[in-house]
Amino acid sequence: FNMPNAQISTTAFDYLKSMAEPLVDTTATVLDRIIEEHKAMKAEPSAASTGEKLKFGGADLPSVTHSSIDDVRVQGKPVAKKDWNHSLAAVISAAIESGISVEKIRSVLLANVIEGQPTVEEEKKGYRYGPDEAGFKFQGLDAERACKNIVALSEQFVIPVEIHFRWSDQAKLGFSGKSATLVLP
Repeated sequence: FNMPNAQISTTAFDYLKSMAEPLVDTTATVLDRIIEEHKAMKAEPSAASTGEKLKFGGADLPSVTHSSIDDVRVQGKPVAKKDWNHSLAAVISAAIESGISVEKIRSVLLANVIEGQPTVEEEKKGYRYGPDEAGFKFQGLDAERACKNIVALSEQFVIPVEIHFRWSDQAKLGFSGKSATLVLP
């Protein structure tokens, strides 16, 4: 099958890379997924257009690119720093507190990881997140990848997570300015 070629801007390509799952996706699979999400939103505009609060789980996870967290609770406890990377660190802490081994946690985590505390040079590369009790730090992730890791850990180790978030006015795919709740597992 001969596929047509299309030129895209560097900005568009960088966005596609941010939406891709490393070693799994191709440009075509990312575009296909974005198109399917867009079609689904056009088919179900009810909640998004009526101002009704949107609610998602791991199975129907939307893109969280251009979103910010208003409140996050892991095992019912509030997380002080309300961003995607600190929320992921809180889920890792909860897994450790539940008796899950660090090796099992790392086997589920899809992030660049270093042992112990990062050096100054490693901090310049974004390694700074992760609870001290884990014995490792992970490199900061974009919202999309951090959220996917939160979902994976929550579902794998049955860790209750509730995240209230909202998309900025620049968000794509019809969620611009909308609020939602992610309830896991």
